[in-house]
Amino acid sequence: MEGEEDKVKELIGWCHQGPGSAVVEKIEIEWEKYR
Repeated sequence: MEGEEDKVKELIGWCHQGPGSAVVEKIEIEWEKYR
């Protein structure tokens, strides 16, 4: 994904929880420079 850093971080935070019935076991994040 790409976008404003604060919005990306907000979405990553949501990914750690997922929707109500989800069981999130692992999140991998790799930051790259925008090309």
